[in-house]
Amino acid sequence: MSESKASIKSLKERIVEGDYTALEKLYRIYFNKLRLYGFKLSSKENKHTVEDTVQELFIWIAKNTHKLASIDDLEAYLFSAFKRNRIHENKHQKSKQLSKNKYLKQSDFDATRIEGSVETSYIEKEAKNSTQQKVGKLMNHLSSAQREVIYLRHFADLNYKTIAEIMGLNEQVVRNYAYRALQKLRSLDIDKLDLKNKKAD
Repeated sequence: MSESKASIKSLKERIVEGDYTALEKLYRIYFNKLRLYGFKLSSKENKHTVEDTVQELFIWIAKNTHKLASIDDLEAYLFSAFKRNRIHENKHQKSKQLSKNKYLKQSDFDATRIEGSVETSYIEKEAKNSTQQKVGKLMNHLSSAQREVIYLRHFADLNYKTIAEIMGLNEQVVRNYAYRALQKLRSLDIDKLDLKNKKAD
């Protein structure tokens, strides 16, 4: 379950007053939630860069605790700031990759050799049981926006108002995404999907 609004507000007030034990508690509460959210934002996220983004966000907070005083909803702020930082980092990484590919092409190297399936390696490492694997297969059949809503609502345990704020959407639009995603998930037969995958192999 998500921490109560009152509990998070109390932590925020303590952090603003310079209580670093409160900041550590906030970090423990949200590290894994934000980390998993990063993987839901994109299917090709790198584990280490996502974790680095979470840590950098909390380092920034530690250096700017006074700025939290003006934030009404700290939970929504954490997810929104993390999302902005990931988008910025991805653009930076894509720019670096384009430069690297250009260099490799000029050097007569096959750029595709340095590319790997980060998604596959992550899933293989993180999936601990068949249930998690089945959920992952089902989620892959949703749009990126639907995956994001489902994660924030059912895994991060956020309400629709907060999710709408994080995604920059109307609350009703978010509810529509959630409804359609759940309808899609219910319509999928995981056993049939497994058979299709086996035939493809």
